[in-house]
Amino acid sequence: MADAYTQVSSLSNLVQTAYDKMVESQNRHAVVLRTLPDKTVADPTSAGSSYTLQKYNDLAVSSAELTELVDPDAVAVPQTTTLNVAYREFGRVVFRSHKLDLTSMTMVDPIIVDVLARDQAISLDNEIGTILYAGTNVTYGGTGNAATADVAAGDNISASLVRQIRTLLRNRAASPRRGELYWCGIHPNVAYDLRSETGAGAWRDDHKYAAPDLFWPGELGVYEGVFFQESARMKNATDGTASAVVYRTLFAGRQALAEVVWEEPRTVIAEIPVDKLQRHRPFGWRGALNWAIYRQENLQRLETTATLAP
Repeated sequence: MADAYTQVSSLSNLVQTAYDKMVESQNRHAVVLRTLPDKTVADPTSAGSSYTLQKYNDLAVSSAELTELVDPDAVAVPQTTTLNVAYREFGRVVFRSHKLDLTSMTMVDPIIVDVLARDQAISLDNEIGTILYAGTNVTYGGTGNAATADVAAGDNISASLVRQIRTLLRNRAASPRRGELYWCGIHPNVAYDLRSETGAGAWRDDHKYAAPDLFWPGELGVYEGVFFQESARMKNATDGTASAVVYRTLFAGRQALAEVVWEEPRTVIAEIPVDKLQRHRPFGWRGALNWAIYRQENLQRLETTATLAP
């Protein structure tokens, strides 16, 4: 009589697929644009549905030489320049069922909270991007280009363009963001071209920091008076010549963007479920805030293609 083996098929009910209860997130690109606003409401008169920010203007430049026996004419201080920022509210809600909480093999609530936190960051980053990418000061890669539709394959970023934009900001008296450095938000594909450039005046070892603690998330270093923050979330679109992918790189000094906050965005988790039998628990985030370009002259957009464009 042949031996009978006790094998997997014999006790298949005891052999089950096992799962790791630690659930990881997908890869996530750095969210960088909310690091940019640095002008806020400093001394509000009261709460309101909008806030008006103001800048005072200097006197017109003229000779101020006095004559000994002549009483000079008085001059009026110019009217202020105003910017109105209106109330806006943002948020997202997720309902989690009681059955899922009881039957899931892992804790679902932390996953929901993390997903909502990421959604909050991306949503606000997108809103800020819509405002920043509409700035009026634009430099185009290539020769003679005057519009996004003129930018063609090969019109890539260069050290010369970085120097040119830094000079533009300096000429407009834009205050640097950190020390003597202006900020730049750059896509990795564009950064690749800048770092790959060779020859005199190209990317050099002086892009490195002496103090690593100065790094911001996604920062790749200092170059030509600019510190670069890298993220694949920087805008690109197929809107150049012959459907070329055009990348938007942003350069900014201080107070380029204002942020007015009525309520800082935060996670909201209901203590008590909202239905009759308390089986449906809401999770979410909400915030009330808005942004506006405060100093157009402190913001410059560079539109180029990239070697590694899809």
